[in-house]
Amino acid sequence: MYKKGIALLITIFFIMLITMSIGIGLKYINNATKSIKENQSLVQNTLLVDDILKILKRLPQLQDINSTEYLATLLRESPKISLQTKDIDIILHLSSARAKINPVVFKKTKALESFKIFLQNNMVNTGYADIFFDLINGYKPDGLYATDIFNDYPELYREGISSPAQLDFLADVYKRKYHENSIDKLAMKDILYMSDSTTNEGVDANYLSSLGWQLILGCGEERANELLSDGFLYPTKKDLEDALSKEEKKLIIPFKVGVYMKIMTVEMQINKNGQESSIKFEYNIKTKKGSNFVFKI
Repeated sequence: MYKKGIALLITIFFIMLITMSIGIGLKYINNATKSIKENQSLVQNTLLVDDILKILKRLPQLQDINSTEYLATLLRESPKISLQTKDIDIILHLSSARAKINPVVFKKTKALESFKIFLQNNMVNTGYADIFFDLINGYKPDGLYATDIFNDYPELYREGISSPAQLDFLADVYKRKYHENSIDKLAMKDILYMSDSTTNEGVDANYLSSLGWQLILGCGEERANELLSDGFLYPTKKDLEDALSKEEKKLIIPFKVGVYMKIMTVEMQINKNGQESSIKFEYNIKTKKGSNFVFKI
């Protein structure tokens, strides 16, 4: 009860401070955007992101993070924050940016094998992983791909899976080729990390989903649920290793499973005079820098 009370207080104070800070920042944003035409949403949102980044850099709660527990409290227990000014409504949500698996990891044989075991356990043909493999491995002058996907779709991007739309397309191709829909039962968008990054930055064990654990370890739901973290389960890498078997420790290596990764995803839903848009980016708490910006207007 004591720990839960402390966690609640931390969360409340964090929400209060960030709400006040962003509210103050939005006052200046409104002033800055008065001279900008309504159809210039990208310019407005760029100004908004710049101001939000300045606010995040100044927040004491982010500077004072010194443990896995503190970080988990902020990211997992803070609800969506709703902010309003005269003509801008914003819903702000913070979460771990290392809760999902980067698809580029499947370039590695061991990781791809784990992926195929995961698919088999869920009654999905491993051909899905082979198509996936082709889509992340770039152009091959010799044309030696694992599947014939590029015979049917020669225009396809071959350098990675970086958007939910690509996952949807891949699922459609799979269902037409194998005439079964088992892939629809797997929430791949909730398992895989969508970005243009070509480097596997790793995944934080404290935020992995049950399906994420099942994919990495090739285990069943029961074992995956045993490993699920509630934000306090794996304070250190040793705590994580103590929870794993000898074989499981080997399986997490290619995925770079760790703990205490101080990178968060900032998602903003914006409504300005009835015009909706969204912004999503990563914020490195340690370096105080934003990256992987995605604007939708």
